Amino acid sequence: MTTIHYDYDRGQIYEDMNGSNVLQTRYVLGPGVDEKLARISSGGTAAWLLTDRQDSLRNVVDGTGATIDTITYDGYGNVQSESNSANGGAYKYARYRVDGETNLLRPDPMTGRYYNPATGTWNGRDEAWDGNNLYDYVRNRPTNATDPTGLIKFEISQYYLIMLVRVDVDWKGVGWTVARKNRQEKGTA
Repeated sequence: MTTIHYDYDRGQIYEDMNGSNVLQTRYVLGPGVDEKLARISSGGTAAWLLTDRQDSLRNVVDGTGATIDTITYDGYGNVQSESNSANGGAYKYARYRVDGETNLLRPDPMTGRYYNPATGTWNGRDEAWDGNNLYDYVRNRPTNATDPTGLIKFEISQYYLIMLVRVDVDWKGVGWTVARKNRQEKGTA
């Protein structure tokens, strides 16, 4: 078993260290939830992480601009092909980290849930979802939605991104949040 320690910045992993706390990888973070733009090895070698509209890693590019890994997935995140897995790194489908022991995917910051792309389900209940299947991934719509934290669902739209979150009911009414491009709207119904 390999021990990995993580350093966090604003709830996101920005460094991987081995069991002796020696730096293995440092990440350049983007503005999105657990968005990793690049990684820098302990030796100082940079690799740029290029993602698709679902934030799945598709290409890894080195400092010269050469593609050093290309990955394709099916609709639920199963790797269909990878040109050079030694260059792929720890993050793959939908920004999820591959667990080295179980080969399941796990969002960051580390939630208690793992995603299994082979079954299209989480290993634990989604407490924010009151539908028929509390274990399914993005309500069985993986090509039109993503779940960056493992706790919410983002609808992918051509024009804007709608974020569906748990609706809280209290004495003030029902609260809701919708994020559209760079603007966030809040309100009650």
